[in-house]
Amino acid sequence: MYDSSPYNLWNANKKAGIILLLLLLSLLPSSFAGAAEHPKSRLLLVTGRVEWKPYLEYNYEKREASGILYDILEYAVQEHGYEISFNPFPWKRAVLLFEENQLDIICGVIWNRRRSVEYNLSSPILTNELRIFVTKPFPMKSLDDLSGKNGDGVRGASYGDRFDAFLVSGKTNFTRLATDANILDRLRKGYSDYFIASKMDALNRIRERGLEGEIVPLPYVVDDVKIHIAFSHAPEKQQLFEKIKNTLDQMKANGTVQHICDTHLQSN
Repeated sequence: MYDSSPYNLWNANKKAGIILLLLLLSLLPSSFAGAAEHPKSRLLLVTGRVEWKPYLEYNYEKREASGILYDILEYAVQEHGYEISFNPFPWKRAVLLFEENQLDIICGVIWNRRRSVEYNLSSPILTNELRIFVTKPFPMKSLDDLSGKNGDGVRGASYGDRFDAFLVSGKTNFTRLATDANILDRLRKGYSDYFIASKMDALNRIRERGLEGEIVPLPYVVDDVKIHIAFSHAPEKQQLFEKIKNTLDQMKANGTVQHICDTHLQSN
């Protein structure tokens, strides 16, 4: 049966529109092709953590972003006549540029107290379950069971207030790395005892590397944290951002967000 949900219609129209645009551009003289590009004033500069499947990822060869969060944001932005210009910066640099108002939107941040005060956040879009991953399982009933162990995480990432506060205590030796690949390799080689990550993202990475059974999550849930879209404080765009945030709320209420999630999870 054909699924005529708003998201599937939007997705089909988006693909058809791209094909039609490319065909038309191929027929135009080069002097006219530039006129078909989106005006810069209608582009929003977006970034995000690009190794966060299925939430967000980036194909460097095709120069395309994709994922649950990307589709949710793109749908909302296009409702107001805007397009996304995605910038796949390393996460720490992306956050710095965003906080300097050089980028408009971060496509997905984990809630913590500092961000709730300093960032212009949407209402929660998704819930993210954080877990500890190991090669040698050990009993864990609280974060204190990580005391004295060597752990890894992504450079510049927040893992929610509870775990971030635990790191400040100095009870665990924690190393921050640039990529998930480095984190997986260090655990396998015994350089670390564990890493922390969102359950869904980490299981995807483990499956892609064929490491099921070798790297496993502990049953203990570190935290259930909320994922938000973060908007800059650029004063000239606040009215637009409020409209986009309202659209995101409507998408949650009418089931569009859930449908986007289901579509991605079924394809994985």
